[in-house]
Amino acid sequence: MECSFDQCRNIVRNQKLCRHCLNAKYCSNECRLQDWKAGHKKLCSQNTYSLKDFLPAKQNKSLGKGAYGEVQLVQHINSRTYYALKVIKKKNLHRSATLKLMYREISVQKKLIHGNIIRLFGHMEDIDNLYLILEYAEKGNLFHYIRKKKRLSEEESFYYFTQVCCGIHYLHDKSIIHRDVKPENVLLTSNNLAKICDFGWCAEGTEERSTYCGTLDYMAPEILRGNHYTNKVDIWALGVLLFEMTHGRPPFNAKSDAEKSRLIRQGVFKFSENTSVECKDLIKTILQDNPENRPNVLTILKHPWFSKFIPIVYKDKVNFDNFSPGSNINVEEYGEGIIINSQGLVCEISFEKGNKIMIIPEIVRNYEESPSRPTIPRLSKEKPVEECEEKEFEMKLNKNYPPSYKQSGGKPPRTPITSVAVDTRFKRKMLSEKSSGSISPMPIQGIRSESSNNGVNQKPSSDSFSFSSESRSNDSNEDKDVPKNSAYDASAFENRLKELQLLQEQLEAPRQQKIIAKKPKQKSSFFARVANIFNIGCTER
Repeated sequence: MECSFDQCRNIVRNQKLCRHCLNAKYCSNECRLQDWKAGHKKLCSQNTYSLKDFLPAKQNKSLGKGAYGEVQLVQHINSRTYYALKVIKKKNLHRSATLKLMYREISVQKKLIHGNIIRLFGHMEDIDNLYLILEYAEKGNLFHYIRKKKRLSEEESFYYFTQVCCGIHYLHDKSIIHRDVKPENVLLTSNNLAKICDFGWCAEGTEERSTYCGTLDYMAPEILRGNHYTNKVDIWALGVLLFEMTHGRPPFNAKSDAEKSRLIRQGVFKFSENTSVECKDLIKTILQDNPENRPNVLTILKHPWFSKFIPIVYKDKVNFDNFSPGSNINVEEYGEGIIINSQGLVCEISFEKGNKIMIIPEIVRNYEESPSRPTIPRLSKEKPVEECEEKEFEMKLNKNYPPSYKQSGGKPPRTPITSVAVDTRFKRKMLSEKSSGSISPMPIQGIRSESSNNGVNQKPSSDSFSFSSESRSNDSNEDKDVPKNSAYDASAFENRLKELQLLQEQLEAPRQQKIIAKKPKQKSSFFARVANIFNIGCTER
C-alpha cells in the first residue's frame, strides 16, 4: 500500500491515518501534515456530528461496559432517533498500539453498509475520550437472548444463523476477517434482525494472519496452534455459534482454559439427543480441523438443513418459486439475468458479464430497499408512518412536559402571562363611547396582557368582544345591503382598536411605574433563571 501523499508514494509499513476521515493512510506523520496543508484539508470528508447534537436518553440507560469504556443510549435532538454512543477513555488505552486498533475499527466499520452489520454513522474525539456513534439495537445481544430462553429451537436458530451468515459473507466479499464472531457480538433489533458488531479485532486484506486474538470458546484450532490463518476462522466460529444456539452452551466445555484448548485442538464435542440429523451434519461439516476442508458461507447456505425450514420461516416473506431454474430476474447491480441453479438459500444467476452466485434473501432485501422500486399506493384507511411517529412523539410530550411546552411548538415554556387591571378612568371612557352609539366593539372582560421582551403588550382575545343592540341597529340603517351576520369594516375596527390600546397604555403607564417603584427587587429563583435562559432567542407569538 502506497502513501496517500502524492509527493511521497512510499510503501506504508507503519501507517498513520488521517484523524478526520480515517481513510487517507500515510507512511509518517510528516507526510500526513504536508498532505493536510497541500489540499487534503479541503477534500477530507469530516463528519458533521457534534456532542451538542445528542442528549442522554430519558432512561439514562447504559447499554454495556467494557475494558476501555461504556456504551450509552442517546437521542439525536433534531431527528429524535436513538443511537448507541460508545465512549472510549483514552487513559485506558495504555499503549499506542491499542489506539491504532480503535482507529482501524473506525476506518473499517465506516465503510460497511449492510442490513446485518451494525452501522457506524460517525466518530468524534476530544482530549480525554473517543466517541463512536453507532446504530442502536433495541433487544440487546444474542448471548443474553440464548441465556434467557436456555436454548433456541432449530427453527429460530435457522432464522438468526442465516442473517449472521449473510453478514459474514458480506465481510469476506470485502476481504475483511472479523476474528471475534460470538453471540455477544451479534445484536438484535426490534424487527428481529441480527446485526454483527465490534470490529476491534477485524483484519483487512487477503494475506494470512498470525495474531493470537478472539475468544477462547470460538477460537479455531490453527489460532491455538500459532499457525497462520485466513477467513476460515470466521467459518469455524459460525459452527460454534450454531451449536450454542441449538444447545444453549458452547461445544467445548471444560473447567480450565488449558483443558478447553485441548478439546478444541482435538475437535471433541457431543451433541444432545434432540438435535436433528441435518443440524448435526452441518455442524460437523463446519467444525473441521483442516481449514481448507471447511466450506465457505455460500456452501453452508446450500446445506439441506436450510431447505428444511425455508417453507416455514420464509412462507410470507419470500416466494421461492420466482427463483426456480429458468426464471428471469433483474438485479439492480448486475442487470437482467437467468437463474441457472437454485439450492437451499443460494441461486446461481447468469448475467451478461458472467455467472454470479447470490443469496436469495439478500436479493429480495436489496430489491425492497432499492430507490427505483415502484411504490405501492397506500390505502386511505392506513395511517402514514410519519403521522404515527408524530402522534407517538405527541403522547410522550404530553406525558413528560407541561402543556405550555407543547403549545409553543416544541420550544421551551415562556414566562407566565400576567393580567393588568383596567383603570376606572378607562372604564368611564368606554361607557361614554357606548352611550354615544359608536359602532366600535365593546370588550366584555378586561384586556389581558402578554409578557414579551419589549414590555407589556395588550393583546385582546378574538372571542372577548360583543356588540350592543344600538350599534347593530344604526349599522343596519346605514347599510341595508349588508347581511345581518356580516362583519364590520376591518380597517375602521383596527383603527379604533389601536386608539383604545394607546389610550389604555397612557392611562396605565403612571400606575405601572408606581407599582414597579414600590415593589422591592427580589432575587429570582433558580427555575425563573432557567426559564429566562430558555427564552433567549425565542420570537414573540
